[in-house]
Amino acid sequence: MKYILTPYAIAQFTSAIVSLMVVITLWKRRFDRGGFELFFLFVALTEWTFCNGMEAAAVTLRLKIIWSQWAYIGTQTAPVFIFLFALKYSRKTKDISIGKAALLFIVPMIIFLLAATNNQHHLVWSSYSLGQIGTNSIIYNHGPAFWVGIVYIFTLVAISTTLLFLSSVKSQKVYRIQNVILILASITPWLISVLYITRLNPFPGLDISSLGFFFTGVLILIGIRQANLLDYSPIAHELLFENINDGVLVFNENKKVIDMNPGAERLIGMNFAQVIAQESTTLIKCWNLYDDHFSRTENSRFEIVSPFNNRTWLNISISPLKNKKGIFLGWVAIMEDITLRKETEKELQRINQRLASQLDENRQLEKQLREQANRDAMTGVYNRACLKESLASEILYAEQQNQPLSIVMIDVDHFKNINDTYGHKAGDDVLIALGKLLLSQTRDSDFVSRFGGDEFVLFLPGMNCDAAFQRAESWRKTCKKLKIPDLSESINVNISIGIAVYPDNARTMDALLSEADRALYQAKQSGRDCTKVSEFAC
Repeated sequence: MKYILTPYAIAQFTSAIVSLMVVITLWKRRFDRGGFELFFLFVALTEWTFCNGMEAAAVTLRLKIIWSQWAYIGTQTAPVFIFLFALKYSRKTKDISIGKAALLFIVPMIIFLLAATNNQHHLVWSSYSLGQIGTNSIIYNHGPAFWVGIVYIFTLVAISTTLLFLSSVKSQKVYRIQNVILILASITPWLISVLYITRLNPFPGLDISSLGFFFTGVLILIGIRQANLLDYSPIAHELLFENINDGVLVFNENKKVIDMNPGAERLIGMNFAQVIAQESTTLIKCWNLYDDHFSRTENSRFEIVSPFNNRTWLNISISPLKNKKGIFLGWVAIMEDITLRKETEKELQRINQRLASQLDENRQLEKQLREQANRDAMTGVYNRACLKESLASEILYAEQQNQPLSIVMIDVDHFKNINDTYGHKAGDDVLIALGKLLLSQTRDSDFVSRFGGDEFVLFLPGMNCDAAFQRAESWRKTCKKLKIPDLSESINVNISIGIAVYPDNARTMDALLSEADRALYQAKQSGRDCTKVSEFAC
């Protein structure tokens, strides 16, 4: 029989199973801070304890040596992974590169190769002897290479424990339970290893150091499941204080600066020693300007141009500091450089002003375009489309206000003869002059439009028939005196006018225009150069 299951072998296999359970758990958490390092640590521990179990169960010396040789893979690499985890967990990874991390495995690999070839040089194990009767064990007498490996291992474990301890001391309370678990997990196998190598081993010939990792695995599992291990990463107060980008100033109750971070030194332009030296002059005068913001009960926030650099804007938040008993200790001021934000706001303001100006120009242009769309291009009065739209609204308003509304339709007499005799340019000049005349002799509320060809239509809100007739006669008489520019001889311009009144003659837009046109026709039939009013009674 090559193997027998002894109590010691069972203990080693149990430790291997616990380590394997941790491996499975850590695989799911491998992307957390330190997760990969812990994962490979327990892979190494699983291999180590399993090989130790096989060594304890092996009956022949040859098999025991073979399994001991294989166990050296986990024995030598586990401390390296503990060290790398401690660096990652305590945020010291910037101190070691990937290349340096690879160098850490050189000594373990050399020790493993020496163990694998021990029969040729006996540097790891110088000799072997039988252990206690009934234990199926042998005692390994260690050579110089073994002690080199032990020194290396203990150095890494000692540094790792120190890093975790310092992290625990400096970290906030929420992280300390985690760190205590990690310290206990790293110290336990170390202490048991000391018992093994100092001949204080209660079980001579049995490597009990790997059993210490049984307790390490149990503690890690408890830490992950109960203490949120790997969920949080400890960050020391001073790490935050030193690396926060904003400036932090701590004042005592007399407003004297007692601490400041590099961010504050950068914003103030002085280091802490210089601040202390100038405390009684420059800074005191500066902070006295904002004395109202130093409240013992409330937080205060304000924005200022930096008194230390007039090109810098600062957003300053001042909060009272109290201990757990509520006793006032001083203040903490956090200074944020908001220069870029202020410059951006100023630039946005300039852009908004330009946009507002452009928008106003666009409105004016839109108004002009709308006006042009409603105007007759040649005479400048409103066009026919605008007339119909406006007249419909005006009739509705007259109906609501119970007011009259007069419609006046004007036609230039013998306009075709003017075109034929003097040319179309002269005809256009006549229409332009008539449009100017009508615009100059109407009220703001009146509406003047070119209806088509040589016809003009006006509506006069609130004006009855008699007043509209008098106004029309005034236009007719004034028109006779029109002078057309750029003509060597004078032209007599006569107009015929027809008037219809809402609601006397009609109540709809089309009917009103029709009645005004009928009255204009009567004026033409009566010899032209006269004004006629619709005789149709609505």
